[in-house]
Amino acid sequence: MTDISIEHLGRDRLSEARKLVWRCFPHQTPPERFSFWAIAHRDSPSMRWLMARFGVADFLNFWGAIDSETGQLLGTTGLYACTYDVAEAVWLAWFCVAPEARRQGTGSRLLDFSIEQAKRAGRSYLRLYTWDRSDAAAAQILYESRGLKIVCKKWRLFYTTLYRELLLDPSGAGGNEEETLVQSEIHEGDLDALRAVVSASVSGSVTDSEEDATALIEEIIRSLNDWMESGSSGFHRKYSVKGRAVGFIIVQDYERISHLFVLPESQRRGIGRSLVEAAVQACRAKSPGRTIQLNSSSNAAGFYEAMGFRRTGPGLDRPGGCIPYEYRL
Repeated sequence: MTDISIEHLGRDRLSEARKLVWRCFPHQTPPERFSFWAIAHRDSPSMRWLMARFGVADFLNFWGAIDSETGQLLGTTGLYACTYDVAEAVWLAWFCVAPEARRQGTGSRLLDFSIEQAKRAGRSYLRLYTWDRSDAAAAQILYESRGLKIVCKKWRLFYTTLYRELLLDPSGAGGNEEETLVQSEIHEGDLDALRAVVSASVSGSVTDSEEDATALIEEIIRSLNDWMESGSSGFHRKYSVKGRAVGFIIVQDYERISHLFVLPESQRRGIGRSLVEAAVQACRAKSPGRTIQLNSSSNAAGFYEAMGFRRTGPGLDRPGGCIPYEYRL
């Protein structure tokens, strides 16, 4: 096993790191190639504005695995934050090991180091995206061994992009609440509790007009009542803590998400993501059109896109927004 040290990479080694990353990842999108320039100039206001346009809130740090004897750069890793989930997650950046230095424990040490740094960043999740090509097979095994589970897939022309996620610390995702979360089906006696979740969630997101928020809440509650009276078909689940509903999802006829709401104080704890994941799994075998459709509020658009939903048309001018999305099963 090679003796290495993991060190912050300053500007003097960014060119060397870029060459290694490009050797390990020869097929990159323009924004990915742009990232090293962004790292080198991340303190510039104009660069930070441009990064935000690409959905990057900040590059937190960039490190290298250095051969203690030769000083050679053997691998890289980094952390960055995305604009849409900046409060709950950090993302792994340019995690790679030089081909000639693999199978010597360098990748394991880099990933373990990255996980520890992610915990210190104070976020609930470490996330990354990779692909299902054969050259990434060893990395997939490593990710699985560290608990980074696949939470979303996006099919491309010649490969599939895999999104992985690690819950860094249950206390960071809601403290003791995470241990007492209970998922169950929705029953008629839950209606009052679900109405309370809807009211709190909409009031917290539609802030421009109290009249608009009230009208939207009333419309949603009417549709909730109609769904219950019609026989509550499709997939439906709620999360509760100590008997109190904190979030719920309804997928009518296993093909349309009509309701997904989480109490404001329980958001950014993985509850919404867990409800959508459960819905996707249930609908795979029962959706008649092999798709799940929904209309998203403007605030939730980034969440659905991260979950693999694809926008299918222009939004409607309604309080809170109304943007059509589709998930292909």
